[in-house]
Amino acid sequence: MPAKANFKKWVEHMCAVAMGGSTNEFRRHLFKVLLNEAWDFANWLTHTKSSRWFDAEAATSTMEHAIGLATTAVIRHLRGVPDACPACGSHQLSPQRGFKDTEPDVEWERPTCDKCDWVGEPRTIFKEVKEYVKDERAPPDEEFVLPKIPLRELLRPQKRPKKRGVPKRRRSTGKNKKGPRLPLSKI
Repeated sequence: MPAKANFKKWVEHMCAVAMGGSTNEFRRHLFKVLLNEAWDFANWLTHTKSSRWFDAEAATSTMEHAIGLATTAVIRHLRGVPDACPACGSHQLSPQRGFKDTEPDVEWERPTCDKCDWVGEPRTIFKEVKEYVKDERAPPDEEFVLPKIPLRELLRPQKRPKKRGVPKRRRSTGKNKKGPRLPLSKI
């Protein structure tokens, strides 16, 4: 295991574990280059005296994007999500979450195929990353209860009722207390 503060070694380790095998060669390369270059740029920015505000914006955006992609790869690995359905080869996989009647406080998730109804092994969903290391819980033998509301659909918020009794804002007369407004071209 790499030292806690060695970002580049952790990138190497994460890519090797979460994206192992020859089929992931180009993905591994992309993630390593993206993470390492974003790290190098942020490191340069920390120590340079010639940076500008857009350098900080570039560093923040790039690191955010790179870490987001890496987090997704690690979560897919921890939850045992295959690249394609083992039964039919489809890439249309969706997560399915639920609870067991015997353990209502523990949330489970498993990958499912939208094309052939294949169902993967359920995995425990933890709130803390540390708990994934300690988990010795076996997957449930019985089916778990699925929520009745599909969680992957976006629903439109309901229109809020208008509040009564709130006075409307007064419209400006166009004049400032300090004098008349000037057109932007004269400022």
